[in-house]
Amino acid sequence: MKLWDTYIEDVLSGKKIVPELVKLAIYRHLNDLDEIKAADYPYYFDVGAADHVVKTFQGSRHTQDIYQGKPFNLQPWQAFIEAVKWGWRHKKTKALRFFTSYVEVPRKNGKTELIAGEMNYSFSFSGIKGGEVYSAATYRDQAEKAYKAALIMMNYIREESPYFRQQIKILSNRIVNKSDYSIMRALSRDREGSLDGFNASYAVIDEVHAHKTSDTIDVIESSTGSRPSSHISMITTAGFNKISPCYTIRNTGIDILKGIKEDDNKFVAIWAMDDGDDWHDPKVWEKVNPNYNVSILPDKLEAAHTKAVNDGGMAEIEFRTKRLNDWCDTDSVWIQDDIIVSCGDNYTLDDLRGRECFIGLDLATVFDINSIGLFFPARNNTEPHLTFGFHFIGEDSMRERVQRDHVDYLKWIQQGYIHATPGNSTDYQYVLKKILELVHYNIQVIEIAYDRWNAYEIIHQLQDEGFICKGFGQGFASMSTPTKAIEKLYRNKKTTGQQSIRHNNDPVLRWGFSNVKLKIDPAGNYKVDKGKSSEKVDPVVAQIMAYGQYLDYKMRQQEKDIGISLF
Repeated sequence: MKLWDTYIEDVLSGKKIVPELVKLAIYRHLNDLDEIKAADYPYYFDVGAADHVVKTFQGSRHTQDIYQGKPFNLQPWQAFIEAVKWGWRHKKTKALRFFTSYVEVPRKNGKTELIAGEMNYSFSFSGIKGGEVYSAATYRDQAEKAYKAALIMMNYIREESPYFRQQIKILSNRIVNKSDYSIMRALSRDREGSLDGFNASYAVIDEVHAHKTSDTIDVIESSTGSRPSSHISMITTAGFNKISPCYTIRNTGIDILKGIKEDDNKFVAIWAMDDGDDWHDPKVWEKVNPNYNVSILPDKLEAAHTKAVNDGGMAEIEFRTKRLNDWCDTDSVWIQDDIIVSCGDNYTLDDLRGRECFIGLDLATVFDINSIGLFFPARNNTEPHLTFGFHFIGEDSMRERVQRDHVDYLKWIQQGYIHATPGNSTDYQYVLKKILELVHYNIQVIEIAYDRWNAYEIIHQLQDEGFICKGFGQGFASMSTPTKAIEKLYRNKKTTGQQSIRHNNDPVLRWGFSNVKLKIDPAGNYKVDKGKSSEKVDPVVAQIMAYGQYLDYKMRQQEKDIGISLF
């Protein structure tokens, strides 16, 4: 029995438990085999071609870690993918049936090795003359990842074969096959600029979820137009962005597998949790990770799960997204309410007299809630950092907001946690006055961080009063580090001996944390997503900015000290 047939048989018999979407991919293949009997069916399955690609993979060598240099241990699930992709052909032309493929598999399941093997097969063993084989991505480092693996794999082939040693030349930025003038190289938009003018015969696009737009994918697909037997191989883990081109491609693929849509020229296989699966269940981990007990080590996966459970928030989202292909859209609560409550403490501004302080101003618009976040650094390693907040709302619009937002602002005003300013919008002069009052508490304001968007007038007034004010960007570059650090400080409350943080039992801040939704970029940086957060998050953003300014100040002081020590 062929290796891919072994996988099919194990799935059908129940010996191998797989996600429903993988079963659908297998059923699709089997149904198509039945269709071959029909005279008007345009495709056939070339067992010889499928067997050739599988044996070629098995004759190659791995490129990484403890497997480097060892024969490619092609797994049955991988054999199924490659056999189906290369075995299905057009009856008339013998060309590949599948023009594109979308494979979604969790992290550490050997994605890069697999697509490196595909690149080498197309380049040297597929019989395509004058081929152009690319590892394509938006950014060079991502494109080079698969290319470098393919290069190492090709070097092993050259070492073992005098013929390939003579025919295959490895140059500084490409590999050339002298026998038919084929080339293989990495291709990226940031290096090449326009990707027009290429004529891809085979291209792999790794980590499709990282593509913010479909531009690179579209250009590569259009470059295959003159190739009768071309293929675009897309492979990825799950991502965080459900409005990305990857998620659109994924959903189309699922519709094809379910028979909702038809596309005879796209191959789809998705290893992901099924509806109702428990992400805590080790049986689910094994089901979703096809290389379980091969490149996926159970104890490592269990350790990652333990971290996700203990840390929660983004650690949980990261585990579920990258290790189980669960497209979490970060609608989960960032930091659970019980953690925020546990970090509350009874102190007032009187208790903070004489302390150093960093301020974050999130002024949003004058018609919104506006917040001042105060951050008081710990004075030693045994005490926590402390925060304090001032929040403002226009008095006339407050009652309307109670009805609209279903939040008892009036109660918080009566308790002194929100300051109502005259009119239907926040009067920034009251914000200025509140900051100036800190002087009476002998609080030493080191620096004030502000969002440049709405702070022009008040910042000039603060600077005239002698405060040092610094613009604080609202993008990932500025917000991600303090956001991650703040999360860690709150979660450290449960960990003895770790630096933590406290707030003054501020119910407005607590409410703000419950509203937070995160925005995550492909690199895993994240920040509060004001657009997705249905309620106000200004109290939280102000605190993050204050803490971020503290981190920035501390870094500048360290650099200054280093500079002094050099002289």
